[in-house]
Amino acid sequence: MRTRAAEALPKFVARAKQGVVDAAEDVNFEYSYQDPFVPGCVDAMATIARQRGLTIGHRVLSMPEEAQRAASPFCRFGAFFRGRLLTQELTSAAKFSGMLDRAIAA
Repeated sequence: MRTRAAEALPKFVARAKQGVVDAAEDVNFEYSYQDPFVPGCVDAMATIARQRGLTIGHRVLSMPEEAQRAASPFCRFGAFFRGRLLTQELTSAAKFSGMLDRAIAA
């Protein structure tokens, strides 16, 4: 039996549990500005993806409601490759390059 208190508890949306995003672009970044390093890291990662001929999409989470509908439970940052969560880490350019190359090859 469910109680009112149980229904009021926060929960992740289904796509956050699955780590998927609906987007037409090859690489998508979903992030908030909680960390001052986010813009620079996203720019570096986007450059790497563009060098491989991939399309880029961005979604900035600026409101609590947007974060609640995020495609990843890690609302600070998420990078997605062809709809699937690639990483939730702000990585170095070299590490992201390797991740992206492995994802492309798979």
